[in-house]
Amino acid sequence: MEATIHKPVIRALGAYQAQAAGDHFLVGTTIAITVGITPHTNDAQVAVRPHLKIYEGSILSGHGSLIQQIDYPEIVLYPEVATGISFIHVVTAGTIDRRDVNFFMEYYSRNTGEWKSGPSKEWDDNWYRELYSYSFDVAQPVPSQA
Repeated sequence: MEATIHKPVIRALGAYQAQAAGDHFLVGTTIAITVGITPHTNDAQVAVRPHLKIYEGSILSGHGSLIQQIDYPEIVLYPEVATGISFIHVVTAGTIDRRDVNFFMEYYSRNTGEWKSGPSKEWDDNWYRELYSYSFDVAQPVPSQA
């Protein structure tokens, strides 16, 4: 099975939305990682099992330690119809601030009656975890009478 896999969109959920700064998230923040996929198949529909692995970034090529693998329930995709698949993750401290993700899926082959490895894609430095929140706002001087 062929598919176009789009770069993940990452957003903070709930009370943490106000604390998120672009692609930087505080430890403990619940985030949604949404990966878009468009299958290219001659079948009328295809059953898939999407998976997402989250790794610490690395100063070397490749990725660091596995933080979490999230297995999405089996879903049905339709040819040339873009579908967003959201994975929920709570940001953890780890030892390195960068996060890499690997999206992959299995698909059910009607020809063999078996689950097979499908398309996959990996992205480096998708987001950054922050241990603390800083504010550098400087208070405005208030004039006072002498």
